[in-house]
Amino acid sequence: MRTSKLLAATAFDPNTEMSFTFSVNTKAFSQPHSHDFYEITLVTSGNIEHHINGSVQILPCNTMTFIRPADSHFFKSADQEAFEYVNLAFTQKTMRLLLQYLDNSFDIESFDKAPMPPSTCLNPSDTIAVRQSIEKLSLYTSMDKDKKKAYFLLLTAELFFKYFQNVCEGKKVQPAWFGKLLQSINEPGYFCEGISCLERLSGRGLPYISRLFKEKLQTTPTDYINDLRLNYCANRLVHSDAAIIDISMDAGFNNLSHFYHLFKDKYHMSPNKYRKEKRVMM
Repeated sequence: MRTSKLLAATAFDPNTEMSFTFSVNTKAFSQPHSHDFYEITLVTSGNIEHHINGSVQILPCNTMTFIRPADSHFFKSADQEAFEYVNLAFTQKTMRLLLQYLDNSFDIESFDKAPMPPSTCLNPSDTIAVRQSIEKLSLYTSMDKDKKKAYFLLLTAELFFKYFQNVCEGKKVQPAWFGKLLQSINEPGYFCEGISCLERLSGRGLPYISRLFKEKLQTTPTDYINDLRLNYCANRLVHSDAAIIDISMDAGFNNLSHFYHLFKDKYHMSPNKYRKEKRVMM
């Protein structure tokens, strides 16, 4: 398969030196390509098979990856199902500005020389928050290019500081089996079952799994799975007419009162109010 090369000179507005894209509900694979700029990609739905530099890595939902200028790569579905991702792209000059802003606290040389692109896993709630932050870039008009670039720099600096700092320090090397586990539990059939599926899917003990969740995702297996369940329920509330109790039971919540408590804590409103407000917005 022929590999094309994308150039910043033709890909970006020279006034902002960046771009952002949302790839929604796709099963098609992207064309093999390399480029002379950097990218940050966040998988927001599904699971991606990332073909890069002659190797393949699985990027489950909630995985953020830092792609370097020398990387040659393309995406395809890891399981024949649709996937979605958001992408930030920026020039090498912008990368140097970011490093200066961060007081050169990142060893970009180690990032660039690593055989595979650095990646990290986010909590499902963080994935939603990052996606929403990237969406705000679309609010800036062609007359607001300076403000758009300033917002982009602040946003990208936050992503590096919050999610890639420990990767840079070598503290977040993710075992392959853990990535596969996260990929599996994104499926309703597993997260509805709860934490009991973790040992069976991974072949590891729950105490060890819990330590990895705390170390790599700053959360517990229970909270992570509940977050997946709540996201599932929120989507069902908006896109179906199913009864709230049925939706909560389908997600694995056996206690309706507990479900209401968690839902209100996350979305700051009841499930019924959430359904009404989101449908008005659609």
